[in-house]
Amino acid sequence: MSERAAILAGSAALRCAAALVGLASVLAPGCSCEAPRADAGQAPVEDAASRPDSASLPDAGHAEDSGSGPDRDGATPDGAPADAAPDDGASPDRSGPDASHSIYGIFGWSAGAAAAIMSGKQGFSVEFLRSEVEWADSGWWNSRMNDYAAMIAEGFTPITRLSYGPSMMPADPALCDGTGGDDFAQRAAAMAVAIRDRHGAVARRFIVGNEPNHPAEGELDVADYARCYLQVYQKIKAAWPAAVVMPAAVAPWAPKDYDCQGNSACTGLGQPWLRYYFGLVLAVGAAADAYDMHTYGGRDGDRDPYDDGNSSFGAFEVALAANNAAYPNHKPVYITEFNNGANGNAYSYDGSWAGFVQAAYRRVNDYNSQAGAGRVRSLCWFTYDLAGWEFFNLTSHDQARSDFQWTTANTSYRAP
Repeated sequence: MSERAAILAGSAALRCAAALVGLASVLAPGCSCEAPRADAGQAPVEDAASRPDSASLPDAGHAEDSGSGPDRDGATPDGAPADAAPDDGASPDRSGPDASHSIYGIFGWSAGAAAAIMSGKQGFSVEFLRSEVEWADSGWWNSRMNDYAAMIAEGFTPITRLSYGPSMMPADPALCDGTGGDDFAQRAAAMAVAIRDRHGAVARRFIVGNEPNHPAEGELDVADYARCYLQVYQKIKAAWPAAVVMPAAVAPWAPKDYDCQGNSACTGLGQPWLRYYFGLVLAVGAAADAYDMHTYGGRDGDRDPYDDGNSSFGAFEVALAANNAAYPNHKPVYITEFNNGANGNAYSYDGSWAGFVQAAYRRVNDYNSQAGAGRVRSLCWFTYDLAGWEFFNLTSHDQARSDFQWTTANTSYRAP
């Protein structure tokens, strides 16, 4: 969804120039990409027919952490992370840096999150840092780095969304890819190196910007976003080759379209956001170590993630199909935002929504269990405890928090 109101003082357009090439297709108009129940690969932990108010279910599929041997992401048992090379995404059945890491995650960590909802399991936490705010203020930056140290100590693996300031990218192209020390790409690389030097390889995942097709994020042309992203990618990778850098997720409902340039396969995608995403994947090409996605349920009023249409929770599978067709590299995917509505102040997770969290995680696990399909490394609830967004916070919704804790306590969904 759009960058937080506490972060966005207002809508600001990203303006960086770029080039882009044409597309190929993935789906016929109106085609639904609902996931079949898992019947191949690893066994899902829950039976697909089970519901969260049933008795506690035994874990299956992946063993729990033994507490011995390497810690997450190659970190040694004493917590000193090894600077491993990023997953090259050569095939969907690789071991990679997230092997044995759970897919559970949140957006906006605060102290005590692990004890409240994680049931002793590892998780991801998505955090955002701005080059014109936190990086420009040494006191604020040090405070955020202390937060990172604390969340890592709780067992969370940070995923950092890098942004410019109140807007996701600078409005002035010269500040995106210029040669001065104040350009966004250079600052983003400096931020990544500072994170590496403080926290090591466990903190090597970075997203550049947020939902560039969203009206509140400037509704950028694909080429504009891609040009700026590529500059950031190149500078981060030059400074930290082992960093995992990924383009921003798109808003899976926004009306911003992409010019298919007469490519019938592209026009066959049917929905503007899918054509936009397809173009984005093609534009960045090999300069993506992974991909970011957002997928929100409940927009059709349907409380079952298995029944959601392409513009709701099922959007992640439709986007994955488009991703595979545009640039079939099978690189990892991190879903860094999901919940059951994303509808602002009207948001609710009362008893009528009970079970949504469990079903959402089960659906992603079912997708990962399909032979050759497994790529989704995280599913992160938006939000856990983020100032200004209390209407989504798990800390504000007893039923949602209870469902999340039930899921981590009774399942063991792992990254493929």
